[in-house]
Amino acid sequence: MQQNPGQGTPQYQQNPMYQAAGAQRVSTNTPDTHYDLVSVLYHALEGAQTYAQYADDANREGDQELAQFFVQIQQNHIACADRAKQLLGRRLGQGALH
Repeated sequence: MQQNPGQGTPQYQQNPMYQAAGAQRVSTNTPDTHYDLVSVLYHALEGAQTYAQYADDANREGDQELAQFFVQIQQNHIACADRAKQLLGRRLGQGALH
């Protein structure tokens, strides 16, 4: 993290967008861990979708090794999303989300 010369606050924390996002998060009265799990779930699913496209690209170019790598990474992200969904469901008292 870059810091501004002579100051102890990292540069990204001085960005108004970062400050606004942090302020908004606090005002939702949602526990940080719930927000964090939702974020992990979202980003894992977004990554899985992206890696599926990368695997398609590799398949179109005939690179099976690379396609398999992207499929493996996609599967890892799907597993991560499933785990985040389970954890979030338990914490919200609903058992499991579908």
